[in-house]
Amino acid sequence: LHENDGGVTVQAMGRQRCRILTRRSAVNGMPYGEVRVLEEIELPPISRALQPISFSRLSSSKNLRYCAAITSHSYFALKMSLTQHYQDCLVNWLVGWHPSGKIKYVLSQGATAFSYWVAANLPIDMETRLRLLTEPCTDRRLVNECGILKQASFHFVALSISVH
Repeated sequence: LHENDGGVTVQAMGRQRCRILTRRSAVNGMPYGEVRVLEEIELPPISRALQPISFSRLSSSKNLRYCAAITSHSYFALKMSLTQHYQDCLVNWLVGWHPSGKIKYVLSQGATAFSYWVAANLPIDMETRLRLLTEPCTDRRLVNECGILKQASFHFVALSISVH
C-alpha cells in the first residue's frame, strides 16, 4: 500500500478481487485495513444451458451443432460464445512469449486463474489492466483480453507494413 497525492495504491499478488473497506496505519507506520473479497462469476457454456439430458453424452462439437439446429443461433455464434474458444485464442498468442509448460500449468488451475494470469502478463498499461481486473465475470474478462490482443496484433501488422 502506497499513499500518494491523489490517493492510495494497493499492490497485491493473488487471484481474488477485493474492495478496501477501511484502512489504518500501525504504530510502525505499516498500513493495513479491512477488505471484502468480491464475488467471481463464471458462466456455464450456452450449449450446457440449452442441452436436453439426451445430449449429455455427445461431444461438445456435436452438441453445439444440435443446439444450433434447435435455436436461432448459428454454430459459429455458439462456438464463439464458448470460454474455451477465447482461452485457445489467448494460448495461441501466449506461446510466443511464455514457456508452454507455464501456460499449461496456469490453465490447469481453471479459467479464473488463467484470466488473472493473462491480465498480469499482457503488455498493456496499468489503466487497461485495472479495467480488466474490475470485471466480475471470468468469461467476459477472457473475451476482453482476447479483444486487446487482436487490437495489438492489428496495430503490429499495420506498423510492420508501414515500415517495409
